Amino acid sequence: MKHVANGIVAVKRTHKLSKSVALVALLFSLLNSSIQLSDASTKTSIESQVESIQKKYSAENEAWIRKMRACKSKAEESKLLPLSPTMTKYVPRMTTLMKSAPKDPGAGTAALWLVTAAENPAQAHDAIGILKKYHLRSKTMDDAITFLWFTRIPEVKDLLKAYIAQQPNKTLKTTATFSLAKMFAEENASVEAIRLFEEVARNGKDIPERKNSVRTLEEAANSHLFELRNLLVGKKAPDIQGTDVIGKQFKLSDFAGKVIMLDFFGFW
Repeated sequence: MKHVANGIVAVKRTHKLSKSVALVALLFSLLNSSIQLSDASTKTSIESQVESIQKKYSAENEAWIRKMRACKSKAEESKLLPLSPTMTKYVPRMTTLMKSAPKDPGAGTAALWLVTAAENPAQAHDAIGILKKYHLRSKTMDDAITFLWFTRIPEVKDLLKAYIAQQPNKTLKTTATFSLAKMFAEENASVEAIRLFEEVARNGKDIPERKNSVRTLEEAANSHLFELRNLLVGKKAPDIQGTDVIGKQFKLSDFAGKVIMLDFFGFW
């Protein structure tokens, strides 16, 4: 959440959920896509085994979500929250499958799964190496580029760069560039992030930000560019205008020299 004091932008960081919980919604998109695209008559043994693990993990999550929705109090939710399914117990099996036949399509899916499951960068190293060497042109990688930035693993930037370098499709290339730009922005590498967002803004006019999104990559990139150029910590806050609770018009500059707290809220 961002606050403004004396016209200077400051940031208050809120508590983050565990990586496994935060990634689950994004991961489901990849897993479901992989399952739906698999043809039983052409699947390899590795693909079938990876798919079986995916389904087990998905079933556990769905069961946990049903229990969360059935909770009748915050106390019940608090007790259930730590019991959310994690990917950890499936990591050894996925790792074995990935390494047993690294060129297999199923190994590519397992590698991406392991990248999202990794609790630290070192755990993702081998999986990223296999993806770079054998699976850059795979459908599974194409489906993953929209959320790989969310892993926040530094080595994923090299994976995205390699993907972008060999990708002839403008839509996929621009989408991957957007993901890479978001990684640099997350790391406060604003110069590189701005350069990449500018590239996305030039090329993303007719490309949806995500599947079924009404916002284009051009619009999304321009939004990030505005933030990077105007809303970083230490920059002077924009002179916003509004109406107070009694209908009086005001500008932020009217309160120059005073401490201002902006309270943003929403419902999800």
